[in-house]
Amino acid sequence: MKKPGRKAALAFSIAIISGCATLGGNQTGIQSDSIDTLRAQFSSGTRNILVDVYQTDKSQLTKLAEAGMDIWEVKKTYARGSITADQIKTLNDLGLKFKRLPDQRMKGGFDAGYRTFDKMVVEMKELAAKYPNICKLKDIGDGWEKTQKLADRDIWALHIGTGDTTAKPAVLFVGNHHAREIVTPEVVLNMAHLLCEQYGKDADITSYVENRDIWLVATANPDGHLKAEKGAMWRKNTDNSNGGGTSGGVDLNRNYDGYDFGGAGCSHYASSDTYCGPKPFSEPETQAMRDLMLSRKFTFLMTFHSYGNLIMWPWQGKNEPPADQRLAAIGKKMGAYTPSYTPEQGNELYLTTGDDTDWAYMKTGALAYCIEIGNEFMPHSNKLKQHFEEVKPFMLYALKVADNPARVWGPELSVQSQSGSIQAKLPAGVQKVEYFLDRPGIDGKGIALSPNSNTLSIKSVGRRLAYVHAVGANGQWGPFQSVWTN
Repeated sequence: MKKPGRKAALAFSIAIISGCATLGGNQTGIQSDSIDTLRAQFSSGTRNILVDVYQTDKSQLTKLAEAGMDIWEVKKTYARGSITADQIKTLNDLGLKFKRLPDQRMKGGFDAGYRTFDKMVVEMKELAAKYPNICKLKDIGDGWEKTQKLADRDIWALHIGTGDTTAKPAVLFVGNHHAREIVTPEVVLNMAHLLCEQYGKDADITSYVENRDIWLVATANPDGHLKAEKGAMWRKNTDNSNGGGTSGGVDLNRNYDGYDFGGAGCSHYASSDTYCGPKPFSEPETQAMRDLMLSRKFTFLMTFHSYGNLIMWPWQGKNEPPADQRLAAIGKKMGAYTPSYTPEQGNELYLTTGDDTDWAYMKTGALAYCIEIGNEFMPHSNKLKQHFEEVKPFMLYALKVADNPARVWGPELSVQSQSGSIQAKLPAGVQKVEYFLDRPGIDGKGIALSPNSNTLSIKSVGRRLAYVHAVGANGQWGPFQSVWTN
């Protein structure tokens, strides 16, 4: 999530009025006992206090982010996050109001329904062993602790596809840059199971496995995930070589060499939750992700975070729209699948730099999306199925249009197979419908079906995969819908 973090504690002064602090110039109604209470909490070792900050606009949020506030979520009238004593001065300078929230919201919760990192690795190895013709497990890099000989945790990627995938459209799904966002590796692994287990059964899944180059990294932060397993509300990796004491570590999603590294939305204090690191790609985890993304031409990057119910695309780090209009069109299309998620450009909330989506879009041309799942960092595991169902359509749509993302502007069909014929529901404006057998072909070169009919009769021997799509009045062919002939 776009949640900047903490700096070292400094001395501060604050005015409390009926539980809601009004910060700024001339203060009245100051209750000194409340000030003393907060001072005592920080001086006695309390590092963070959770607050709702009211009446914030984009520029104010960016300043709070730069000051190191750990922003958890942003609503229309407030922003929620944790502060240290150091951020009080920024709140004071901006004249903002805030209300303190109960401390228990700062505590993590990793229940037995979640996969531990060790369980993830076992499960990925089992998938690769069970489906060797379509699934391979790759060691793509190390966690920081392994580079220091402190542990032996690797960064693993599942590679799914058939035959030689090097010339096929590539799609990458990534979870868990931020340790406490424990729902994210779950959805990535659930997608890996879906692809493997439904191959040869579900027509669309089969077409994706056969015609795409699919990569899934469940956790980009294996050391951090271990801290989350122990209940820590931890965000970064565990690299403490830059200082920061017990709060050392680098925010992996501020460590990419994208637009204006070290700029808005990150911190240069090692104790901050959004510490960007001493230089771009200083961390072995981001080096591993960089090397994977540069190893082939990815059409899509979809990186999962929590929380916020958001679908975001570049730019995150500057106040201008991306040149590629497909980003917004596809983001809004995904939002239509799950209306509880808001599609918007990443800079709508506030500016952040050093994240993987801006870097991937700028350096590789990938259509990059940040998906903020749900409304909490560590939901009970009984919500995992719900969250996967929310984001599954986004993942499947990326796979569907990876061959040509401009298909987002073409008509999308709904087709079913019955008794050797295909029943196709045609949206308004369809000019032509065509199909291919066994593999998709060149637009306009398939076997035609009159748009005045919605039934396509196919003569085929045995069970074959048919790829059906249509062209709209704008001349754009839509995505292929796959169906078994019988």
